Amino acid sequence: MAAFRHALITTHEPQGFESRIEYVEGEPGEIRIDDLAIVSEANADRLKETRIVVKAGERALILGAPGVGKTQLFRALAGLWPWGAGCVTRPKGEQIFYLPRGTPYLPRGTLREVLAYP
Repeated sequence: MAAFRHALITTHEPQGFESRIEYVEGEPGEIRIDDLAIVSEANADRLKETRIVVKAGERALILGAPGVGKTQLFRALAGLWPWGAGCVTRPKGEQIFYLPRGTPYLPRGTLREVLAYP
């Protein structure tokens, strides 16, 4: 897994950009985003809101036209895209599960068979 992350980072690294997004651990049960800007080869995007806090049990809707960087935002939140500026505070001792867009594939069968699907 670490080799995959390293390959992803070194393959798509924007040229001439030194800053990195800071990732820190914070309070359990919340994720906080402060002054986040994401830099890609094409452009640099900054979130409209300068401070976002999402607590456990809350839901957040991410809106934007196609091509504005929503996927890049989730890569940055997951730590897969560190180029940019700002700080992402993740809940200490907890994991965040990101569900990809699109229609998920569920094989036919019982719940037990679906859960055991390779």
